[in-house]
Amino acid sequence: MATAFFQLVMAVAVAGVAFMIYPILKQDAGTPGKQGLALWYVGTRIGEGTLFLVGILSLLSLFALSQEVARTGASLPVQYQAAVSAMKTASDYSVVLGQSVFCVGAVMLYYLLYVSRRIPRWLSVWGLIGAPLMLAGGFSLAVTGDPNSTVSSIMYAPLGLQEMVLAVWLILKGFNSPAVTSPAALA
Repeated sequence: MATAFFQLVMAVAVAGVAFMIYPILKQDAGTPGKQGLALWYVGTRIGEGTLFLVGILSLLSLFALSQEVARTGASLPVQYQAAVSAMKTASDYSVVLGQSVFCVGAVMLYYLLYVSRRIPRWLSVWGLIGAPLMLAGGFSLAVTGDPNSTVSSIMYAPLGLQEMVLAVWLILKGFNSPAVTSPAALA
């Protein structure tokens, strides 16, 4: 139950971050294409949160099934094995799909931050390199059958570390002033 609760907090937070950063991204977006990317970034984060909710429902269903097995005395646990396996797989794949959508959104975010220079360019480039690696790491689930395999963990590491460095950077220094003033900001 605690896992489901913390995943619910995460699902809400990922969308919340996008809604908070959207005005900054939109302000810096001087072209309709960049404004569209800023909006699509919000959409990817909403999609990511939604996919995490599917995983939460799978976990809660698994919890309910385990209670039912315990209530009946688990006299026929083999009958429940297929349902347990299906729910576990649904949970694993919803997390991987959520991470995949996150990676697409991360590319949009770091591109927009790169061109606006709101954060140092090296930090944006790090994110632009780490996002495709994390995306490829998520697809390793189909090969390894383990969402936390050594291969996927190694491929998640660059973006995971970059996200932590970005968080510390924003806490300590915040966003830089916009390097390019958009026509929207001048109005």
